[in-house]
Amino acid sequence: MGTLRENFRRSSSGVRVGTAPDSWGVWNPQDPAQPPAEQYLREVHEAGYHWTELGPFGYLGTDAARLRDQLSGFDLSLSGGTVFTALHKGAGALEAVWPSVREVAALVQSLGARYLIVIPELRVRGPDGAVRGSRTFSVDEWDRFFAGHDELGRRLLEEFGLRQQFHSHAESPVGTYGEVARLVQATNPEFVNLCLDTGHFAYYLGDSLRLIRDFPDRIGYLHLSRSIPCFWLTCSRTIYRSPMPSGRAS
Repeated sequence: MGTLRENFRRSSSGVRVGTAPDSWGVWNPQDPAQPPAEQYLREVHEAGYHWTELGPFGYLGTDAARLRDQLSGFDLSLSGGTVFTALHKGAGALEAVWPSVREVAALVQSLGARYLIVIPELRVRGPDGAVRGSRTFSVDEWDRFFAGHDELGRRLLEEFGLRQQFHSHAESPVGTYGEVARLVQATNPEFVNLCLDTGHFAYYLGDSLRLIRDFPDRIGYLHLSRSIPCFWLTCSRTIYRSPMPSGRAS
């Protein structure tokens, strides 16, 4: 069977298996409750991984030369970075976020990674835990959302050679099978593809295998994470105060 590290090395010509700082409880660029960056990198190496994501921008540092040396010292490479956007708000939303996206993209590119994972704006909850506003987008918001992600993907590809991987997310307007399928069908595959996160997709009762079968050429990146469907079904029905979507594409 070989060691975990040996098995990962043998798989390097096919699927590349890595991890990310959030698997170590890292959610912020700086937080005394989080493990220091060097500890994270050392433990990732000791666990047998050869790939890591960037995590919250700034956590691993922003100096490309220094970070390259740190990664090399632990036999690690960078697989990608992550940004949050709110492109359903229109062209102004892209221009507002573009400077910060460019900063992350430039660091990711300089370290040899090929992917930028893009997460939509999350919903806001009131003191009672209920979602404020509509659970999903209006028709106009969907149109702005599609156009914004096509344009973002074009800029990332043409300026940095990076591929946008859209990450549907729990607590966001893009989570069900129907919503993810709608995104895939309405966007340009040259500029928009998916980071399928199995746990977040299951949050809205999504069937990851079905999505893979239906759109095999649109999934460029995978997050393997766990969810408890029965818990999320009960939780979501209570909080949203409405039946969960069936998951069928509209």
